[in-house]
Amino acid sequence: MLHYAKAVTRALPPALRGIWGYFQRYSKHPEKMSRDKKYKKIHRLMSRVNKALQVEVKVINPEYYLGDNYCMYCPNHLAYYDPLPFLDKCDKNITFIAKKEAEDFLVIGTCIKYLEGLFMDRDDIKSSLQVMKYVENSFKENNDQSWFIFPEGKRHLDPMEALFEFHHGTFRSAMRAQKPIVPVAIYGTFRPLKRKPQYKKYPVYIKYLKPLYYEDYKDMTSQQVARLVQDEVEKTVTYELRGLDHEYMLKYNSKTYRFNDVK
Repeated sequence: MLHYAKAVTRALPPALRGIWGYFQRYSKHPEKMSRDKKYKKIHRLMSRVNKALQVEVKVINPEYYLGDNYCMYCPNHLAYYDPLPFLDKCDKNITFIAKKEAEDFLVIGTCIKYLEGLFMDRDDIKSSLQVMKYVENSFKENNDQSWFIFPEGKRHLDPMEALFEFHHGTFRSAMRAQKPIVPVAIYGTFRPLKRKPQYKKYPVYIKYLKPLYYEDYKDMTSQQVARLVQDEVEKTVTYELRGLDHEYMLKYNSKTYRFNDVK
């Protein structure tokens, strides 16, 4: 419980100030603050939240994070916590396509709204198509923001399971706009919000994989792209990130950590 008490003490006041400021000043008039300024505020806030929760975010292959070359990032999905490490470490404008249920989450839902992200109801095909069309148009017209979307469409309750199938429709917006697609592997986000936290440090690993540019996928179907991205991400999670996580947990949390204690 001390873990959460410390997090609430350190991170909740700035989070509440940010949420209050959003609703009071910018929800009705979002044009009053530039996208750059809004992202910088969220970026600083998420850094404080991760620090308060004793989360150490480790980024591998940062050269594949494209920064100003705005694109679509496609990570695997482990937990509701998944967006926070990216908001902490990405220094250029990003936003998310999240499932509709996330809209009701106080911090995550508000941050996504604040960053002009979108919420998708996967049970409503028409709504999902509208969301993806909006993303495609944003790539073609604005070109000043990267999008993160989780192609699995749902999170894993057991992080040791194989990945769910990546939905090929996820990739069409970027493909039609001829934007880069960056596979991303993430691991460790299932621990920080556990009801009974028991560790001193919480590692989260992000590994950016080699981007697919238009020249790489122009002759491929969205199904082929989805399969390729899933294979690369799953291989990285299974054979690399789980091993790095295990070594870290043995080193810094040896008294309480057990290899099969991942749920």
